[in-house]
Amino acid sequence: MLQFLPLIGKVLDKVLPDPTAKAESKIKMMEMAQAGDFKDIEAALERDVQQIALNKIEAGSSNVFKSGWRPAVGWICAFGLLYATILHPLLSWAAVVFDILPPPNLGVDVLMPVLLGMLGLGGMRSFEKFKGLTK
Repeated sequence: MLQFLPLIGKVLDKVLPDPTAKAESKIKMMEMAQAGDFKDIEAALERDVQQIALNKIEAGSSNVFKSGWRPAVGWICAFGLLYATILHPLLSWAAVVFDILPPPNLGVDVLMPVLLGMLGLGGMRSFEKFKGLTK
């Protein structure tokens, strides 16, 4: 809505000859636009609060399939990084030395965005704990 305010202002300038009426109409349009924007922001905030509440419930669950999926993704990423950076090069070297088939290169092109995202979120959490913003 805010992107259309200049256009609406030009239309009001041509339609309404009275400067007071123009100013009142522009103020009314800006108030309506702000009210709509604030409603969108409030709705987004409410969705985020509900997601946080759901995350807390999932994390506190004793069911491994509800609370364990995040750690499982972390362990998979950690093992994938271990394999790609340490095990694969060592096994490839051993394959050359012992003249056997080399191990498959699984690549990290899928793994790295997930791992870096998790590390970024962990880093933010650590920073918040350091600053005393969370418990």
